[in-house]
Amino acid sequence: MSVSRFSSCLAAQMDRFINLRRLSGTDYHSQTRLLECFDRFLTQQSFNRPPITREITDSYQQSLTRLAPRDLRASEYSHHREHTIEFQAVFLALSQPEATIVPLLCSFSLEDLESDKDYIHEMAKLLCDLAGSQGRQVGFIASVDLAHIGPRYGDNFRPHEGTLAQHLRADSDLLAALEECDARQFIGILRGERNERRICGLAPLYVLARIFEGSAEGRLLHHSHVTVDQNDSFVTFASMAFYRKA
Repeated sequence: MSVSRFSSCLAAQMDRFINLRRLSGTDYHSQTRLLECFDRFLTQQSFNRPPITREITDSYQQSLTRLAPRDLRASEYSHHREHTIEFQAVFLALSQPEATIVPLLCSFSLEDLESDKDYIHEMAKLLCDLAGSQGRQVGFIASVDLAHIGPRYGDNFRPHEGTLAQHLRADSDLLAALEECDARQFIGILRGERNERRICGLAPLYVLARIFEGSAEGRLLHHSHVTVDQNDSFVTFASMAFYRKA
């Protein structure tokens, strides 16, 4: 999506955005399963490159570190080359230059969710509870994309227009579940597919749906794709705004 299109999709929503942001991104650099689920969750290092961000919100970070059942700093190095929040950080710098962020890298698979569900659910609840105890409004942003299809991602076929249409339709089911903030339906769809479409946003989107479940509803703003190589491999993506239920 172009910067102008991204801005036009979200500019109308920015009056609803607020001072503190949790930016949740997929961890693309996980090299070992010894570091589980949320160990790439926090970094102690401040983001000291104005105007992109101003500071890490110390009170929230300290509360997470203290209350979480596991060490959330076990893999700080994963933040070193992480790219999933770059676009969102630039957008916030433009639209909300005084915003502060806490970057959260979520990394778990369908199998991890089966074996470690209680921990993942506990962390989602902790995020939700802490958001309500900060004395100011809190926003959540999930920085993700959806399907990854084609030879670039391991498929033995070259995608065509029918392939694209098929995956955009399949995305629509996931997006409908997210609009309802229905984490169970969202993950049920991916289980049925065995995540063969490589939805890399599985972890942060599931956590986001758990946080918002019962209290918010989503509105789809844009849904599209980008072709990434000469073999017509593509990635699908969407933007969605969430509103508190009346």
